[in-house]
Amino acid sequence: YGSWPLNIAHAFDYSQGKLFCCVQRLHSFSILYDYLKKKNPVVVSVKGTLQGAEKNYPHGHLLLVVGYD
Repeated sequence: YGSWPLNIAHAFDYSQGKLFCCVQRLHSFSILYDYLKKKNPVVVSVKGTLQGAEKNYPHGHLLLVVGYD
C-alpha cells in the first residue's frame, strides 16, 4: 500500500547508493525466508489483522522483517 517506487527511490537516495533496493511481489513465505537466510532485511506492506501482532493495521503499514523463528 502506498507508493512503493517513490518509497524505494527515497530509501536509495537517503542511503547515498549504499543500499540495494527493489520492489517485488513475493508470492510465498519461502521467498521471504530465502532473503532472510541471506541476511537481507525485507520491508513488507501489511493490511488488516496479523496473528500475534500488538495491533491491527486496517489502513496498511510497513514492517521491516529481519528474522524469523
